[in-house]
Amino acid sequence: MSARLRSAYSRRVRLGVLVVLAVQCLSGTVLGVQPASANENPVLVSGRALDPRVNPDGSLQRAMAVDQPASDLVAEFGLDPKAEIAPVASWSMKASRAVRLNLFDGATVDLMAGRLFLTTLPIFNQYLTVSEWGQTVSWSTDGNDPNGSAVGTLTLARTSSTPWRLVGGTIETGKNEYLVEYDFDHEQALVIDAPYNDGKPEFDNFEAPPARQVNVGTDVSTASTPGNGVMSIASTPTPGTRVDVLAVAANGVLLPNALFYVASGLNDMTATLANSSSPGFETANASMALVGVISLPYTQAGVQDQDVWNLESGNAGLAGALTARNLVAADLVALIVPNQVQSSPTSVCGQGRPAGWASVETIETSPSCQNRKAVTHELGHNLGAGHENATMPYLSDSFAYPAGTTASACSVVHTTTGCRKLIYSTPYRSFPGTTTVAGSASRFNAHVVSDLLPVAAAFRTPVAPFGRNYTAVPPTRVLDTRPPSSVGGYNTPFAVNTARSVAIAGLAGVPLSATAVAITVTVVSPSGNGYLSVYPNGTSWPGTSTMNYNLGQVKAATAIVQLGGFGHIAVLANSTTDVVIDVVGYFGGSVSSTNKLGVLTPTRVYDSRTLTIFGNNEPRSINTISAGVPSGAVAAVVNITVVGSTLAGFVSVGSGTSTLNYPAGGAVASNMAIAPLSGTNINVYVSASTHVIIDVLAYLGPSGVHGFTAMPPVRLNAGTSLPAGYNNTQVANIAGIPANAGAVVANVTGVFPTLPTYLTTFPAGTSLPGISTVNVAAGQVDSNHTIVGVGSSYSVTTFNPAGTITYILDVEGYFSP
Repeated sequence: MSARLRSAYSRRVRLGVLVVLAVQCLSGTVLGVQPASANENPVLVSGRALDPRVNPDGSLQRAMAVDQPASDLVAEFGLDPKAEIAPVASWSMKASRAVRLNLFDGATVDLMAGRLFLTTLPIFNQYLTVSEWGQTVSWSTDGNDPNGSAVGTLTLARTSSTPWRLVGGTIETGKNEYLVEYDFDHEQALVIDAPYNDGKPEFDNFEAPPARQVNVGTDVSTASTPGNGVMSIASTPTPGTRVDVLAVAANGVLLPNALFYVASGLNDMTATLANSSSPGFETANASMALVGVISLPYTQAGVQDQDVWNLESGNAGLAGALTARNLVAADLVALIVPNQVQSSPTSVCGQGRPAGWASVETIETSPSCQNRKAVTHELGHNLGAGHENATMPYLSDSFAYPAGTTASACSVVHTTTGCRKLIYSTPYRSFPGTTTVAGSASRFNAHVVSDLLPVAAAFRTPVAPFGRNYTAVPPTRVLDTRPPSSVGGYNTPFAVNTARSVAIAGLAGVPLSATAVAITVTVVSPSGNGYLSVYPNGTSWPGTSTMNYNLGQVKAATAIVQLGGFGHIAVLANSTTDVVIDVVGYFGGSVSSTNKLGVLTPTRVYDSRTLTIFGNNEPRSINTISAGVPSGAVAAVVNITVVGSTLAGFVSVGSGTSTLNYPAGGAVASNMAIAPLSGTNINVYVSASTHVIIDVLAYLGPSGVHGFTAMPPVRLNAGTSLPAGYNNTQVANIAGIPANAGAVVANVTGVFPTLPTYLTTFPAGTSLPGISTVNVAAGQVDSNHTIVGVGSSYSVTTFNPAGTITYILDVEGYFSP
């Protein structure tokens, strides 16, 4: 095939859905089907001749630099090249214009009007957060001629941080093959002529490696998989069948290169499916789509079979691949590595589990693995296609051609790389640009691929959130932006009013099917007074706050947050600050949890002011049974208040992470907590001497009756001026919250009181409990979460004992039978 690229960053990629077209090319001549009205006004691709390349055998290979800017080509195809990439995964197709390529020595190739696919996909970092988005435009000829006409594609691609580039393409005619490649060294697209063929065979040991235990990860939804993810036989695909693929970039592979390389291979594979289709084996009904790319700190094993084993089991740094696969519902996974999978005793540039979901491919910037069509080849094995004379006991049709036959030898899964053409062996179709039949009636890969495509397309289905019950997890840190201890992929403070997504599902014991997460979120040393908001990822800021803080403060808040896109939450602060997030539990996502909410009359169960002050680094066990917490409950919903501290410190409830931070000097601080229970006791630890007050609001356990429904935060009281006294806010039978809601998760904020005061929020129509929800100093702003029962008139009551205060109430979810 083609000569080696000019640098480690030069590469050839192909992208597009390739279908058939009758074109033959001679120097200075256009041959083939005459353009119809649909083929008039073609998109023109032309350029400047470059010095020929010298191949290892001394032959010359012509090359041309493409003149048109990639953004102009995007516009020619009817798209807006300046439009920002919308952060939403999408895949769409439309009819498109013809293409004319002006090539070497006056040669011209006309490619008929075809199809254009626009794909937008997430790019994940190792922390499972979306670091940026990628977008590909793939154009291809459109046709389905069984007599073997030529095929052609062009591919353009970009990421959020890189401009449009013409990154690849393939043109196969009966007389020649042309490739489009992007030369990263010189920042230009190239068209090369007659790819160099070294004639060397490559044996990728497509036979299945010995069976090993397969860790399918969290929340996997699969079809029948008899052993190691091997697919069972189905039937020919129906129109619109799509197989989704996740690309994994290992150490040593530049992430954009992996995106371009795999997208190219997938579209070559879609071309192969189209070229191989025939009645009864309608592979053209299916297509391949790249649905995500993730970069992981995986070091290539360098031993055949080991990379596939590691991918299937999630070992050696590849656990994130299994989680990301489930996040994007990818049917197949391609691990892209920088070097040969094996170099001795034979050349191996890829390996694919036959009739399975895992494959590994060497990126084509590797000098020893250029122009191998490795992605298309190995994913062909995933779909059951076999080498020219291989035997597979469970897929008897997966052979390229009978022994001794050479006329139909070339196919995309041939062992000789120079013989790899975009077609599977089939007796019913000819090679592009020829009348040579690509296979025999006794053995042809198109049969088994046709059978397996419907199974592959359903191999992973999107994980749907479900359930309303609570599951406690050991407190686990998922975010810390402080550089010495950074967790979660960010090591700088939050910028002003700039949201960041934080990965939750798939981490900290939270399944992908969870609906909401219970967290403790802490701000550290903010640059000014302000607020922090946590809400579902992929949604706009709802105009609510999760906590309010002051300059330089360390402050924690407990929140229950609906999980958004990819199982993430979004976090936004309106001043520069470091942020720490610990997960303490989740709702939904479990068929075994029976823990629901039991609403209790708010009750003060502990006040050290009537006993003795906590000493430094002192733990105490506090019983909650007097508030009605039953035996068997897994957690108590409590409000913790500290009073009279002499030094700054923190309170931890049931874990080694902080639940409430407090300053020196005796200021009052409060925070709601979902406290794990030991029997009916909660374990409280205080780092610096202070008084502690514990109020019990509710419990979570098997005897509870209310399940939780997550929702984006909504402001139900936008700011009521409240003199000393009471005010009601409707919280049910409004804003999507049903009339039968038994309790809501609310954030209560007090703003600029005229006197030091506190607010108590409780069910309307009930007696004022002897507790506080949030304490607010005069002239300050403070907030706290609570789980409060819904009272009469679907409302809750808020009480202010002194002065005048403005209060705000946001609801973040509700509990109902």
